[in-house]
Amino acid sequence: MLGTDSASRTAAATVVISPSGATASRGRFQAGEHQLDEAFAVSLYSLATALDGIPGDYPPTDTGSSGLGVAKALTALGLATSYTHAFTLGAVRSALQTGPALLGIPWLNSMFNPAADGRIPVDPHSPVAGGHEIELTGWDAGADRFWLTNSWGAGWGVGGRGYLTAADLQYLLSQSGDVTVPVLTAAPAPQPAPVPAPADPDAVFAAATRAWLAARHL
Repeated sequence: MLGTDSASRTAAATVVISPSGATASRGRFQAGEHQLDEAFAVSLYSLATALDGIPGDYPPTDTGSSGLGVAKALTALGLATSYTHAFTLGAVRSALQTGPALLGIPWLNSMFNPAADGRIPVDPHSPVAGGHEIELTGWDAGADRFWLTNSWGAGWGVGGRGYLTAADLQYLLSQSGDVTVPVLTAAPAPQPAPVPAPADPDAVFAAATRAWLAARHL
């Protein structure tokens, strides 16, 4: 989410965690700048497992977490100011106008292999493989499609992305699905490259003169 562009926030490659955020992380993060890489994601997940109210913290016990746990972790680190929930398709559409959301849904066996265009097939008769938390990145208003970014790499779906139709998302939400919407803090503005100070023309002339004299052993 932190690395996703939205109408209200520019994607970041790094984030800065304050000393208070580092304290709130319970030893999982040091204060300072952090790359948004796999190590960061694992540490964020670890903090989420400590805050989500689900028995078991990772490490050592991986019992999963939730979008609420991730939102709490982002808020504790100072990377989100708050979070809300969306309970209807209308609320999800509205939330996606300003940024991504976290979607927790039952993952059916039929959903492992999206179609060539990215559609995730939701077969209500397919067995449930487990629960899955995924990033809900955008809404295609023209086609009423909800696009997702999965954590399984570019080999899944269309470059790691897929979409749910409105009817399929509605069904998954009716099966104890949930949508959590963190209100992310603004990404730090890129710092412009420093402009070199103009050279002192007198110093440049003096240096050139010394070099000329030295070359002639004068």
